Amino acid sequence: MDQFGEPVRLLERRGYRSERIEEILGRNFPAYASRVWAQPPAGPRDGTQGAPRMRLTVDPVYGEVDLAASAEELVALAGAVGAGDGLVGAAGTADGDALTGVGVRTAAGPGVRIEVDTARRIPVISGDPGARELLADNLRAMAAAEDGGHLPIDHFPEHPYPVEGSVSLVVNSPHGGMPAS
Repeated sequence: MDQFGEPVRLLERRGYRSERIEEILGRNFPAYASRVWAQPPAGPRDGTQGAPRMRLTVDPVYGEVDLAASAEELVALAGAVGAGDGLVGAAGTADGDALTGVGVRTAAGPGVRIEVDTARRIPVISGDPGARELLADNLRAMAAAEDGGHLPIDHFPEHPYPVEGSVSLVVNSPHGGMPAS
């Protein structure tokens, strides 16, 4: 059975190169399999292979998105944000209370916009290259910060990249809670 033949043909007809098709099908399969079978596929859980551990939830009162991920997953997300293209999968739950990943795309600036695509159940980060790279740098810094904490990404006039109307995003350190004072 050629289960990937039809998706490959459809992507080729849309003009995708073979490298991009392989990337799309290869990176998305673990998240897809996890959602279909409601359990992660067997394999390493180090953030680079196997089922994703990233958790994304929306606060029902304030609407902010809470992101908890491994350092490797934050670095992968930073790469997608910097490149302006990608979908980084997240671990879903059987009852469907979590978002399923983070989408990234390029958009005209200035700044970065974060919004939740409710139909796809993903937050989408879009923006101009300079603003996206600033956000990517902050995500890499959070991945490397060994003292814990969180990175709130909200629109404030003095913040250089989140634009007005963006959903608030709280990125939790993979190394635990707030640093000891």
